[in-house]
Amino acid sequence: MNKYNPSLGLLIATLLTTALLPVRLSEGQGKDLYNLTGSELVIWLMCFTCWCATYFIQLQLKLRKWQKIALSLVLCAVLSNLFYYSSNPFFEDYPLTPMRLYPLAFATLRLSLRGLLMGLIIVPIAFLFENERQLHKAELDAERHRIKVSQEQNRLLESIVSERTKTLENTLSALRESESKLDNQVYMLSRLVASVTHDVSSPLKYVIIVANKINQFLETGRSSEAGQYSRELHKTLISMSAFMNNLLEFTKTQVRNESIQITKVKLQTLISEKVRLFDGIISQKNNQLFVDIDNDLIIYTNYNLFAVILHNLLDNATRYTEDGTISIKMETTGAKLVLFIENSVNTIPETIFNNLENSANLQYWQKKPDPNENQGIGLILVRNICALLDIDFLIELKSGVAAARLIFNEPKNSVV
Repeated sequence: MNKYNPSLGLLIATLLTTALLPVRLSEGQGKDLYNLTGSELVIWLMCFTCWCATYFIQLQLKLRKWQKIALSLVLCAVLSNLFYYSSNPFFEDYPLTPMRLYPLAFATLRLSLRGLLMGLIIVPIAFLFENERQLHKAELDAERHRIKVSQEQNRLLESIVSERTKTLENTLSALRESESKLDNQVYMLSRLVASVTHDVSSPLKYVIIVANKINQFLETGRSSEAGQYSRELHKTLISMSAFMNNLLEFTKTQVRNESIQITKVKLQTLISEKVRLFDGIISQKNNQLFVDIDNDLIIYTNYNLFAVILHNLLDNATRYTEDGTISIKMETTGAKLVLFIENSVNTIPETIFNNLENSANLQYWQKKPDPNENQGIGLILVRNICALLDIDFLIELKSGVAAARLIFNEPKNSVV
């Protein structure tokens, strides 16, 4: 329902009533102020009622526009008669020639003409005002609709921007994670390449020495001794091949980002395999090896990766031990198994321990290569593989003994 505002009707009624006052005063009606005031009040009420009736017809009746105008004019004529005859006993609108002195038909016609004249002033103003109000209302509604549409479009745009921003953030996060994994793989593989050079060098030197001995024995006709060295050479090459296979499996794990398979490993068998690789070097340096491992001891780990750990620890032990002892033993500390690999040493380069500490920082390995960089790489690889296998790795040098400790935590995803 449209809202009705009577303020303009009050103004129109007041103006029309005031406009009649000078005429009535010029006719001498000012001599009877009581009748003048009362009749002016009746005229004001009649004008305001005609305004209200016109507005009611315009807003409430479902008619054509010309029908509403005609009905409003007829109603103004009727109201003119009603207000005159209802107020006549008290006030006289026509004191000079009262309407009651004329025949009823003539008086009614004259009063109706008065109402029509008043309606010709009020009705057009009311209709024009309402039309203007409707146009203004339509413009406001259109503006509100445009604002609502604009707000909806902004909301949709913000939703799209937010969604795409979130997608972009997820993509960037995935790229950062992928970059981090790639950097880690490059780091591990670069260390692995260095480790291959580092860890194979000692057995390879021994192979060269043995091959030279075989050549000398064959040239001097000492075939039995050449055969013995040939068997040692064959055993060493088999062990080196096994070590390279272990490194290859580790490389596949890093490149393919595969999960590490944990299986049952007989520790004595694995240690014996690794010891055979270094038998010749141990004998050549006049060292003694002691192994104290229960033949039935089973650990849960990855065979290939743990073999790389043992190889590097034995390589470091034989590298820096001469005329000394190397011992391998297993103890139980609390509820955990601890593998000790100890060797007597005179000196160990400080760069080994420095590299082991600094290797946690990837930027350390992106610096310009140092001539001593290969020192301690085996221990760095041991530390990284131990982290993959959930093994705590500790190493210390005290009283001429280098002691490496491998502390086994509870196995995860063990395969029986």
